[in-house]
Amino acid sequence: MIRLLSASNCFSFANGVELDLRVNQHAPQTARYQQSVIKDYRIAKLSCIVGANGSGKTNLLRIINYIKWFLLHSFSAPPDDSNSIPFSPFLLWDRKDEPSQIKIEFESKKVVYRYEVVTIGNTVQKEQLEYFDSSIPHERQKFTTLFTREKDDNGELHFSRSDPAFALGQGLQDLVKNRSNASVISAGILSGHPLSLKLKAYWDNVLTNIKTFGTWEAPIEAQVINSAKFYNDHADFFRVAKEVLAKCDLGLDDLELVKVTQPSSGKTGDKPSEFFIPFGKHKGPKGQFRLSFNLESSGTHRLFTLFSSILPVLSAGGIAAVDELEADLHPNLLPALIDLFVSPESNPCGAQLIFTCHATPLLSVLDKYQIVIVAKDQNGISEAWRLDEIEGVRNTDNFFAKYTAGAYGGIPEVSEFSFPKHGAKQCS
Repeated sequence: MIRLLSASNCFSFANGVELDLRVNQHAPQTARYQQSVIKDYRIAKLSCIVGANGSGKTNLLRIINYIKWFLLHSFSAPPDDSNSIPFSPFLLWDRKDEPSQIKIEFESKKVVYRYEVVTIGNTVQKEQLEYFDSSIPHERQKFTTLFTREKDDNGELHFSRSDPAFALGQGLQDLVKNRSNASVISAGILSGHPLSLKLKAYWDNVLTNIKTFGTWEAPIEAQVINSAKFYNDHADFFRVAKEVLAKCDLGLDDLELVKVTQPSSGKTGDKPSEFFIPFGKHKGPKGQFRLSFNLESSGTHRLFTLFSSILPVLSAGGIAAVDELEADLHPNLLPALIDLFVSPESNPCGAQLIFTCHATPLLSVLDKYQIVIVAKDQNGISEAWRLDEIEGVRNTDNFFAKYTAGAYGGIPEVSEFSFPKHGAKQCS
């Protein structure tokens, strides 16, 4: 689970932002929070990010996506290709030498990791990994630095510290010392470094639908086909998806996957390919009938593909960072959807859901510790705050009504629309 995320000069967050998912004893003692491995803290399983269009909500999730890419894949990027790096500092000021800083704390089993990366442009100035091991005797528990890599006065990257627990061999150090656009962990993954592989296993279970610009917008037909293949390969997830979809009032009684074989093109080496097409089963006046999935609703498509992503996250105790969770869905479906992450029965391993949303009635079923508001000022700079940071907010308040009324900020201020005269003929 992610405990804490902070960043500065990062996308639209010029002056800094903090996404704190930790709560103390004042938060309700409910299944919406999970005990942290660090005493006196719990972590929110849900975090809902709201705000006006263009305020920077997606950019909060984009930071998570960037960290995943940088940790796992940056060493595979061309050494001199800055365009391949899915990151941008704040673009609206002329401070080319202003550093960008990201810190993230996340915990896996009994260990908390604290990772920091500082860059100027796409060049690493500092990279550091610390850990807190809760399994050791309490009097010795503290954050220990596993490695620190930073630029010296001559502008060269070097390791100022490498703890034996990290076992950072000289070969790995030599491998990354001249790769100022790649992380140590990504190099360690390629070289089979044990702890790097452990971190890869963790971040492989972090799902996002974010890319450098916007969300992944593959045609819905392609998303459905990809999800159908996943369900065919994972029968247990398909069984659960069918059970959940049948309870969403979509008119679905059942789902069926039909294998289709596409002949080869005749080119040398080309082989026939197989894919699966889903069909929905419905009740009709004359009994059950089968309906091709391209005739199902957009909401049905959305849930079919969404569950193929979040069910593995729930099973593995991973993290789902979802932009516009409500897209194509009726607002009444959302409480049931997020409850999948609350219930210990459907979420036995402590998976976490961090999502943006415009369906603000959902705020009425959340705690003030689970709501993050994002706004952008007249200079294009985003800022974010958790609802409990506003003085006087009580957990018994109607968050939806007060947010809509503007009591918390972060709502669009829409001017009256007007259209210039364009010389067109009068409508007769």
